[in-house]
Amino acid sequence: MMKTIKLTIYGMALLFGTALMGQNKISDTNSSQVRNAGKVEMQRNHFADNLNLTQDQQDKITIIRKNTILEQEKLRMNRDLDKSNRRIAMKTLRVNERDEIRNVLTPQQIVQYNSMREERQLNKKRNLKSKNVKHIKKNENQSLEADRRAEDKRAKVQSLKYNSTTLKNQ
Repeated sequence: MMKTIKLTIYGMALLFGTALMGQNKISDTNSSQVRNAGKVEMQRNHFADNLNLTQDQQDKITIIRKNTILEQEKLRMNRDLDKSNRRIAMKTLRVNERDEIRNVLTPQQIVQYNSMREERQLNKKRNLKSKNVKHIKKNENQSLEADRRAEDKRAKVQSLKYNSTTLKNQ
């Protein structure tokens, strides 16, 4: 009788835990959708402000962005793809998205869009360079510290050799 009660309690705990895990998965999906919706809206406003988009263009770009984000989420969830193939597929998605956006824009807007992209890429490179410089300086400092410790060890060894030689001579 006691075993049956214990097994029932364990079974209920297992079911309850499984239900909570499933609920977390749903909330994770919903939170990523909310986060992505905010990202789409922010980019839409950025494009609209900088490219003087019409309402029709804004709507089309929003659809393009949402579709791309959904495809990216599918790729992230696809465990059949290895890292390299996933990266290639993501890059292909981004290139296709840019082409679709350019198809919505006027020739003048395309020029502005391309210059905005170039500026963003330059900023990324600058940020990367500054991070690399910090990393290089950190490595140099670590190297200098290692050299200083090695020199201290050499000095101690020489001191010990000198002391042992002095003791032998006495």
